[in-house]
This record gives sequence, C-alpha cells and structure tokens, in this order.
Amino acid sequence: MTYAEKLKDPRWQKKRLEILSRDNFTCHNCGDTTLTLHVHHLYYFKDEEPWEAEDMALETLCCECHKIQHTLTEFELFLYECVKNRDRDREVKDRISFRRMILRMKETGIIYG
Repeated sequence: MTYAEKLKDPRWQKKRLEILSRDNFTCHNCGDTTLTLHVHHLYYFKDEEPWEAEDMALETLCCECHKIQHTLTEFELFLYECVKNRDRDREVKDRISFRRMILRMKETGIIYG
C-alpha cells in the first residue's frame, strides 16, 4: 500500500479528525482557520503506520504552513521559529516575505543550503 493510499484508510481519517478537533481546526503555526488544514507528522517511527502515530507527534497545519514545513531547510525552520516566537502577540503572518528574506540571504552568501 502506498503512503497516499494509507492516508485514505479509515483508521487515518479517524485519527486525522481527532487531531483536527483537538487543535480546534486551527493551524498550529499561523492560527488560520479558513485555509485547507492538514495533519502533519512531526516525526515517524520505522514501520509505523500513519494512524499509529502518537497524538503528540501530530499537529494541524494550514496548507501554506504545511508547504513551508516541507520546503524549508532545518536552518530556515530554526530561523522561522525564532522570528515567530520573538513576539507572540504579533504573529508572523507574512511567510512569503520571510521566504524572500531567506532566499536573499542565500543569494548574498550569508547562509547556505
């Protein structure tokens, strides 16, 4: 069974709804409730099915934050978390500007990856 097929399995669909409900159908990163929501695995264990993951290994992300999570390097994610957590009252909403900043830092050689 492919991973895509596993995500259609009723056991994953049940687990997915449990996590979405636990997180109040809200993106863990940006707080959005209007975009399509995904349940993201923070980590996997070898030979573990998607629905066998512990609840603490799963988080709700909007489609945009989920895309960021899978495209940024580890260092970029670290920077993103630093910026996001710097001022909790003023959430970082403009992830596109953040991504542009990272790309400029790469272009100028400030960071690599």
